[in-house]
Amino acid sequence: MAALQFPKKLCDQLDSVVRRFWWNPKTESGHFWTPIAWSTLCRSQKDGGLGFRNSWDFNQTLLSKLAWWILSDKNCLCVNVLKAKYKVRHNWLNHCFLGNASPVWKSLAGVKQLIAKAACMLVGDGNSIRIWEDPWVLELHGFIPTPKNGVDPNGILLVSQLFNSDFSGWDVHKLNWWFENSTVDHILKIPIFPTSYKD
Repeated sequence: MAALQFPKKLCDQLDSVVRRFWWNPKTESGHFWTPIAWSTLCRSQKDGGLGFRNSWDFNQTLLSKLAWWILSDKNCLCVNVLKAKYKVRHNWLNHCFLGNASPVWKSLAGVKQLIAKAACMLVGDGNSIRIWEDPWVLELHGFIPTPKNGVDPNGILLVSQLFNSDFSGWDVHKLNWWFENSTVDHILKIPIFPTSYKD
């Protein structure tokens, strides 16, 4: 369950077995009365439920954890093997999906959109973050900035090109040239780490 994406139908059947065991353990078939909705029982105890886990959501959560390890470049054997086999370097979210991939890799590709909704890159040296394609501005919708109207975005590609000459901070003149004022304000809130830190 932690490495393969189960079919939704199988997860529904697993939930059905647990519901039947909970509400009517003496019979294996037929209807049974449920005084509380299953979705209510799946809530946490502090929210009034019993903390049961929905199988589909739990499967997605476990796969997302493994996907996060790949995205955050965790140093462990399974991540290193997957990254080497599928030639993933820095930006796994934009990595192309291979049709002949293993079931594990296909499962990870299935949760990629979940990670992409909330993943935002931390700016280090800025050499591996593409300005117009990678999520890096935390306070923007989708985390990806858009260029100011009338500006050609092909003139600048990497976040490191937005740093000042000694790489100690943002070059405000460049930011004002490429972005709208609201976007500039959001970018200026991003801390700059020493250039020895990778993105």
